[in-house]
Amino acid sequence: MRTLSSAALAVILATAGTAYGQTVEFRIVERQGQTSIPIPFGATATTDGVLNFAIQARVTGGTASQFLGNFSFDIVAAGEADSNGTLTKLLTSNVDGSYAANTAQSSNGTVGRGGLSAIYAYLAGIGQSFNGLINTSGGTFTNTLGNQEIGLIAGSPTGNSLLLLTDTGGSGNPDTYPGSGTAAPIDPTIASTYLGAGGNFVDVYRFKYTLTLASTRVITFNLVNPTAQIASSLLLANGVWGPANPLNVPVTTSGVIFGMPAPGSAFLLSLAGLTATWRRRTH
Repeated sequence: MRTLSSAALAVILATAGTAYGQTVEFRIVERQGQTSIPIPFGATATTDGVLNFAIQARVTGGTASQFLGNFSFDIVAAGEADSNGTLTKLLTSNVDGSYAANTAQSSNGTVGRGGLSAIYAYLAGIGQSFNGLINTSGGTFTNTLGNQEIGLIAGSPTGNSLLLLTDTGGSGNPDTYPGSGTAAPIDPTIASTYLGAGGNFVDVYRFKYTLTLASTRVITFNLVNPTAQIASSLLLANGVWGPANPLNVPVTTSGVIFGMPAPGSAFLLSLAGLTATWRRRTH
């Protein structure tokens, strides 16, 4: 398998202009509505000690055709030791690139199926590390002992991963390709459903955290070192379709907090509302 160095990724993400007035917003959501974690763990989806997450993204302040292009981030639960639980990539996409509902929250680490959504799996198809390194170091990412981490995640709607959803006729070009030249408009339905256009949140990554240590504490998941670019159309370059003239944009992120209260304590009441998001802005 070919490998893509972290330095090469940095070039991809840096080779762009800068947009003003648009922002990419990332947030972490618990897919089954869990708001706190009881001790001992319960038997239902909202009390079972398994947190099922989606990282969602959208473009705000942009036009209906401006979509999320290349991006990168790390997922970190600071102070949550490796022995406290297990991080796993969740099934995200069907074979055809569409979203898998995955109501059973099944694990899947196969590139294009789990972790990154299929349309963003181009870089991970070249180097699997870009689908996320779980509690291990690689490239420019250094794992920190004492944290639960998924590092080096990088998405790009490029190549076959893009054509899975935009080339329904199997021509090797997006359905919107006019038949000549190297440019094509983005299908607005694809842009809205899978690429965060029009202010619509889309799942770009899914994972779960299965707790093994049932002790009173607060667990906070945040996105660290986020970067993002947007684009408005598609371009064929070196035989590969991808975002045309991507622009760097500011990023906002929302983390999520979970309380693990002692049985019957007031701690439960005080922390039940802590799933309100923690936000930071990156320029």
